[in-house]
Amino acid sequence: MENVKKSLLTIFPTVISNNFLEGMDEGNQQICRYIFELENKKKNSVTRSNIGGFHSSGNILFQNIPALISLRKKVFEKLAAIDAHFYNKKYSYARTTIESWANVNRFGAYNSIHSHPNSRWSGVYYVTSNPEASLEHPLSGRFEFIDPRPAQSVAYFGENAVDKKYLINPVAGQLLIFPSWLQHQVHPNFDNQPRISIAFNVAGLK
Repeated sequence: MENVKKSLLTIFPTVISNNFLEGMDEGNQQICRYIFELENKKKNSVTRSNIGGFHSSGNILFQNIPALISLRKKVFEKLAAIDAHFYNKKYSYARTTIESWANVNRFGAYNSIHSHPNSRWSGVYYVTSNPEASLEHPLSGRFEFIDPRPAQSVAYFGENAVDKKYLINPVAGQLLIFPSWLQHQVHPNFDNQPRISIAFNVAGLK
């Protein structure tokens, strides 16, 4: 039988870094309390891709909260490792290169399809896990990457290794880093538990 793998070329790949940060249970609880305080104050909330829910302004990763300081260090380490792999150079990340914010999606809230302009890498860290979906709402709270190939949308033949939706049911401690141009969305949350995350953009290198 012909060895198909030897004849296949992978062109224009989309690279996504999927990580799980160990030892963040206590820190996640501290981060939750801080984000809830921001939400309850109803200050500095903005609307971007979020439909409903809470989207903080400011640079949340740079707040003087021990758990956020620890998270920022871990995120920077992952970013540095990714750039070292792709560019063979170690970069440092200064405050001016990072934009970050908190998201709280309560029942019914979601994020419409979007990308993150004027950035190189974007990412999201999950402070809470997304509950298992019900049969009635199988996509509840799922994070979905959108296939970046425009022509693929008119040649869909079902779910297989070549063409399918890429859905993630996030868990607490999960960190995704992806190219900022890659479109994505968050499906409506049909659970009574809030879905809490921290997102960020890397706009430059130093």
